[in-house]
Amino acid sequence: MRSLLVLLIIFSFVPAILAKPHVGVLLWSWISYMNPHRLTWGTAANFPVADVVGGGTILA
Repeated sequence: MRSLLVLLIIFSFVPAILAKPHVGVLLWSWISYMNPHRLTWGTAANFPVADVVGGGTILA
């Protein structure tokens, strides 16, 4: 449940990243410093969250 919650929180920002790229920079910084997906077990711990957020930021 914790991994799904963390992934839901992070991926809920993806539409905002495409609309406002500075949100992507802030989210990428937060993920890089804190690594919230590493505090979980299961799928979120090994998912490349920073790559997805960084790719979305670059595309925006």
